[in-house]
Amino acid sequence: MPYRHQNNSGSLFRNRSKKTDAHPEYTGKGIINGQVMMISAWVKQTEGKQDFMSLAFREPKEKTEDVSDVPYKPKPGQDAIDDMEKFGDVPW
Repeated sequence: MPYRHQNNSGSLFRNRSKKTDAHPEYTGKGIINGQVMMISAWVKQTEGKQDFMSLAFREPKEKTEDVSDVPYKPKPGQDAIDDMEKFGDVPW
């Protein structure tokens, strides 16, 4: 049986895909007031050299529907040919 968080609790795990200082050291999920939230944490230091964690909470990104069969529509005033010339061949 998978682990389920209780309300107003969460879990953080070391971010193994961190590539820059802007990326969080830890990421995870939690439930805040009944809503699933994504959690990011950065380890920082005060001027007095005391370590602390800075946290950010956000709603999970919604899964988008598959739009692979939707025909391309250029923006008004833009020609699809101009767009192709600008970006070149797209590898599908």
